[in-house]
Amino acid sequence: MIGDDAEADVGGAMAAGLAGVLVKSGKYRPGHEMRLRAPPTLLAENLKAAVDLLLREAE
Repeated sequence: MIGDDAEADVGGAMAAGLAGVLVKSGKYRPGHEMRLRAPPTLLAENLKAAVDLLLREAE
């Protein structure tokens, strides 16, 4: 799951057993990742950067 809401998007995905990728755009504000029980699977500057990171990992 890629999202800009640390708790709802990323935290929810991780609680369901999915990878959670937090993007630093949209609703994101510095420090939001600290609200999570565990760090996000990935932290990216924006959606494009998140997709690029995921595709690189898949290779």
